[in-house]
Amino acid sequence: MSDMIQIPVKHFIGSGKSPWLIIGRVPGDDDDTGYLVMADDEGQAHTLFVEALHDSSGIDDDRAGLIDQYDTDHFITTSQHLA
Repeated sequence: MSDMIQIPVKHFIGSGKSPWLIIGRVPGDDDDTGYLVMADDEGQAHTLFVEALHDSSGIDDDRAGLIDQYDTDHFITTSQHLA
């Protein structure tokens, strides 16, 4: 059994009450991106992740184009509650 470790709050986005690990990517990109998210529920964690994903990708202005081409503007590959 492994020892528990504490992750400092500064490494999380969001301000909810539960920690989540969300991993995903923008369609057409081969690299996944992961964020540690503090959220009140999984839906809120996904929303915060998608906002951060698009902010970091620099394609926020072309989300409609992604939806036209891929039927979505993001893929979530992992959604794990950490507590």
